[in-house]
Amino acid sequence: IESGSDQTLFGVEQTRFLSGDRNAKLGGRFYHNEDGKTEWMAYAGYGFPISRQLRLEPVLFYSRNTSADSSDIRLLLGGEYAFASGLKLGAGLAGGEVEGPGFNGKIVDSYVSLRWPVVPNADVLASLRREVVDSKGITVFAIGFQANF
Repeated sequence: IESGSDQTLFGVEQTRFLSGDRNAKLGGRFYHNEDGKTEWMAYAGYGFPISRQLRLEPVLFYSRNTSADSSDIRLLLGGEYAFASGLKLGAGLAGGEVEGPGFNGKIVDSYVSLRWPVVPNADVLASLRREVVDSKGITVFAIGFQANF
């Protein structure tokens, strides 16, 4: 997206909670830029407990970007550790490949996240993410607040 441009996002996700504290999810996102270019992403994941505190969730992503006439596919192995205090620490590592006109490259993506419950039904969130495509990378730090109704 060019500086000063707008982008509209539409998303949908369905999570099915299964026995044994497992879950399956399907989702998608559609992005529309004001210049008419679009990007979409579809994903599927399966979460399961390793212990009472630790969960893993592998997720497969596929996306298509008309601005760059490119597509990418990546597999993420994410996990989350829940402390007795309610604090949750997440981390993940993804790998994949991006393809476009005259370009094929490897993607490595990693993140660490923190969810801190400050009051009942409200959390402070923080994340740090690093994505590298061949030798070019981007780092994103985000902080936010989530209210659960």
